[in-house]
Amino acid sequence: MAPFITCVNNLSKAITNSTIKVRCVRAFQGFPEDKDDKSLECVFHDSKGTRIQATFPNSLVQNFGNKLREGGIFCIKNFFVRPNTLRNKASNHQFRLLMNVKTEMVEVNDHRFLREMFDFKGSNVDLYLDQLKKSERTIPIVIIQFCKRNLFREVKDFRMRIREDSRFVQQVSVIQGGQRLGGEYDDLQLKSLEDLSCLEEGSCWVFGKIDSVECHYGEWYFLACKTCVKKVREVDNKFNCSRCTKTHTYAVKMFKFVVNVVDHTSNASLLLWDREDSQLLGRNVTDFLGNGGQVAPKNSIPSLIEEILVGQNVLFKLQLKNHIEYYRSYPFTVNKVCNIPEVVDKYTPKDLGE
Repeated sequence: MAPFITCVNNLSKAITNSTIKVRCVRAFQGFPEDKDDKSLECVFHDSKGTRIQATFPNSLVQNFGNKLREGGIFCIKNFFVRPNTLRNKASNHQFRLLMNVKTEMVEVNDHRFLREMFDFKGSNVDLYLDQLKKSERTIPIVIIQFCKRNLFREVKDFRMRIREDSRFVQQVSVIQGGQRLGGEYDDLQLKSLEDLSCLEEGSCWVFGKIDSVECHYGEWYFLACKTCVKKVREVDNKFNCSRCTKTHTYAVKMFKFVVNVVDHTSNASLLLWDREDSQLLGRNVTDFLGNGGQVAPKNSIPSLIEEILVGQNVLFKLQLKNHIEYYRSYPFTVNKVCNIPEVVDKYTPKDLGE
């Protein structure tokens, strides 16, 4: 039976298994913010002509880059719907698509499918002609491209004024006699994943159901210094630490990978380090490296990790940087996790999955 096709305008951030049928209008290399990010950007349109931008992270370019071709029609399933907050937008749609390790894409033939490879703005031309007629004896200046930049200085000034005002400080419970009332996770003020795009510097707790697991820059673990646990560089079977400025004969293997999570409002990518990964998995890196001399590949998440993590409901404590623009391309950093069933159940959204 043919899958149900969702129109681009009906996509939801809280649903990660939608299927769309789209035509590729344009495919180009993205504008990386660092040298390691070589993502592939695409512009698609559906059967109604609605356009949307899609991002294939650099870890997926090898799998999908050769399949994509401009003008081709594709059925795409299992992707994330994110707010379109990119600096370099190729579409005016409020959302953009982010592909992940579970994404499936198949090219199909459909001669009746809409083909709109260009976007003509006839109404704008009419307006320009009217203006030109009013100045027939002058030399016209043609503007090829322009933009209007909104700084919203009033908003920034207002935030600066209320930063130290006690009337605007979030109220917290007062603990009498120096005793804690209840456990560590009582009365947590959780934020939804959709709220993350609006938050400023600081920390917050969120609920997330793990949807998939993927490597971070092509690795699910790294070699760390035995003293300061900073990533080391291997040279001639020895390991150099730039922080300790020492050379060690061996290094410690530590987790570092990304989990993609969803709640009732949206989805997000979270970066987990060794402490949090070990807590959720109940094991260390060496338990997943294989037996009998067989070593699991460093650039592919072991299937056992996916079996343990995918589907788990977890509370994550996130540390937000002072510029939310960072998270347009990078995952949020997790400082702490809670997977205690009775605690997680207390904060699980009632309408999760609807």
